[in-house]
This record gives sequence, C-alpha cells and structure tokens, in this order.
Amino acid sequence: MTVEHEGLRARRRRLTEDRITEAAYRLFEAASFEAVSVEEIAAAAEVSPRTVYRYFPTKEDLVLANPGGVDAVRSALAQADPQESDVRYLARAMVAGLTARSPEDAARMYRLIERTPALQARVLQVTWGSQPLLVEALMVRGRRTRGAERRARLLAQTVANLVRMAHLDWISAGHRGSVWTLVDEALSILKDALTT
Repeated sequence: MTVEHEGLRARRRRLTEDRITEAAYRLFEAASFEAVSVEEIAAAAEVSPRTVYRYFPTKEDLVLANPGGVDAVRSALAQADPQESDVRYLARAMVAGLTARSPEDAARMYRLIERTPALQARVLQVTWGSQPLLVEALMVRGRRTRGAERRARLLAQTVANLVRMAHLDWISAGHRGSVWTLVDEALSILKDALTT
C-alpha cells in the first residue's frame, strides 16, 4: 500500500468519524444522551450501527473520545526539559491533550457531561485510565522507589484535575486569552493553600 493511499484512507476515516460525531452531538443536544440510540445516530450519519461501533466502542465514546488528545499528551511528555518542574511538566502535557480538541467542541462536550450522569461516570474512568501514562512519565524522570511512585500518583491526579478545572473555566469564559493564565492561577491557589 502506498503512502498516498494510506493518507487517503486516513482522511476518509477521519471524515466518517467526524460525520458520526457531529450527528451524535446534534441528536444528544436536541434530546438527551440517554434518549438517543446508536441506531438513530447511525441513520443520521448515514452509516450502519456496526460502523458506529467500529469507530466508537461505546456510546459514551461518541462524546469523550479524543484520540488527538492522547497523541498530544504523549508528544508533550516525550519533550521533557530537565529544568522543568514535575508539576509544570504534567500541566504542559495535560494542556496539550485538552486543547487538541477545539474550544467549541470542548464546550459542547462539557455541556453534555454536566447534564449526563453516565458521561460523568465515564469521565472518572477515563481519568483513572490516563494516570499510568502520567505516572510512568514521572518515574522515568527520577528514581524508582515506592515513595517516588506514590508521589508520582499524587502529582498526576492533582495536576490532571487542576488543569481540567482551569480548562473548563477557560472554555466557560469564552476561551479568551491563554488557558495557561488560568492554569497558573490554579497552581498558585494550590501552592498558597498548601503553605498556610
């Protein structure tokens, strides 16, 4: 298979993914996440239910899947600067992942999550599932001891939640300015809280 053919195939896949996602969002926003079936999404996207499941294994993935985000996190973690603090290193990777999705798409996602318990539960699963990647990246930067692993887990969980909150605040404020302003503010608040 040629590189050109691979590129065409990837573009077609992306277009199909986008068509399915857009159809799902339109239907979820018009009714609710719970009220819409995969069959209805497939019909709106003009594909089969089997195709929907091939791209999105669960209905929740139609809202939460962010493959570009995972790649962005991995890429940011691979660009380690020895002078960078562990907290800043993790924050930079999380910001890269969250901003891989357009602010408009992120706003739509957050609105659906806010009103859908099933999506809130799935977000928790996704959050826990991403922790090993962040923990391992931190462990590679330092010594592998039990204390270091505990520290890495604590930092990964804390920084990931802090950055998500800052990102949500940025989206809610109309994504004006830099998300980093809100991340830095949140980090300062946490630092102050821990030293008082």
